[in-house]
Amino acid sequence: MELNVYTIVANQIEKLGAGLQLNRLNLDASTLRNTTEQVLSNASFKDKSSLVGKSLREAGGYKKAVEVILKFKETTCI
Repeated sequence: MELNVYTIVANQIEKLGAGLQLNRLNLDASTLRNTTEQVLSNASFKDKSSLVGKSLREAGGYKKAVEVILKFKETTCI
């Protein structure tokens, strides 16, 4: 099974309880609607996603991620 960055992120988000992963190969309107309603009606998802967001901001957010990636690129000559 091929894992791409989106699958990895979705797995982690689901593992943390901040959302649900959808299988894009078996996705239809009904599944999307039901999953969306489930996430929006469950306060736990909102609470967990807020914690994930806070953690990312405290770690430096996207600016820090870019800095780390560019530093890695420099040191590995990519």
